Amino acid sequence: MIPYEMADIAEVVRRECKTFDDLVYMVSVVRTRPYSRLAAIIDFAPYYLTLKDYCRGVGESEVVAYVKRLGVCGRRFVSIYRGGSDIRAGDWVALEREYARFHGTPVYVKVVKPEDVVWAGTYEKEWYYVPKHLVGRFRSLEDFWNSIKR
Repeated sequence: MIPYEMADIAEVVRRECKTFDDLVYMVSVVRTRPYSRLAAIIDFAPYYLTLKDYCRGVGESEVVAYVKRLGVCGRRFVSIYRGGSDIRAGDWVALEREYARFHGTPVYVKVVKPEDVVWAGTYEKEWYYVPKHLVGRFRSLEDFWNSIKR
């Protein structure tokens, strides 16, 4: 069963991908939304640290310093921002409104738990929004593919 947060992704994949190789190509080469969202959920989130981890001091020191400087640590909920489009599972997000605005307007905001925010592994200001219950839901792209083809 596909989680409701991924239903729109599954619908696009069913419509646009005729084979598993098509899906792999879209995720690894084309990388547009929603394929970038799928990659964040399946390929990155299970292996990257969350905002909660960085607040505990685990991970790259520059990212730990950044989140501590923002004052988001110790909160049960944090605000995440995305410029240009609404926030959906797997999307790139920011912890600062100004950084999100740099990527487009309007700026959308969502209040989430720190364990639902995963560092993107790129720049300290770039994160993914991946609800914790989605992490590890699919072991691989092939597992996702088989789930939507049933």
